[in-house]
Amino acid sequence: MPHPSATAQPEQEDLEGLPGNVLMWIFILGDVAVFALLLGGFGVAKLLNREAFLAGQAQLSGTAALMETFALILSGWLAAIAVERQRLGRSIRPFLAGATGFGSLFLVFKAGEYAQSLEAFSYEESFAQIYYLLTGFHALHVILGLVLLLVSFARSQAQHLPDFVRYWHFTDIVWLLIFPTVYILR
Repeated sequence: MPHPSATAQPEQEDLEGLPGNVLMWIFILGDVAVFALLLGGFGVAKLLNREAFLAGQAQLSGTAALMETFALILSGWLAAIAVERQRLGRSIRPFLAGATGFGSLFLVFKAGEYAQSLEAFSYEESFAQIYYLLTGFHALHVILGLVLLLVSFARSQAQHLPDFVRYWHFTDIVWLLIFPTVYILR
């Protein structure tokens, strides 16, 4: 009977061109499916209850959402610089600190937005329910991404930085879909 690693070899060869850890890709792709369903659900619910959704969207702060967007974009940019600097054998800490700082700023802005929206919405409203589900689920992913970036500060985990930053970019991309869907498109 062949050794188990001998049968696993063809699978590894099939995945050789994929950068990073295959499990991180599986996690990201699973989340892509979940966010696609949530965004699709938002769209369907809006079609079914257009007036309520338009009224709910009018209560949101586009300025706060724009500041959140800039914070995540700057964070992703600094995280990408950290990966490139790591590849060149240079210090990554200031860029990781900046990335986690701007990611944390996103959460501060989001907390402020939630404080205002709690006064504007009744949780029984369908808009409020899907708004909090979608943006809250994204905020949880931002928190996880920040934890991963902070783990990268540990020298023993620094080799995982590219995978962690891929995940961080995923949270950026999801936000770039949430932002126009929830805050701009009427």
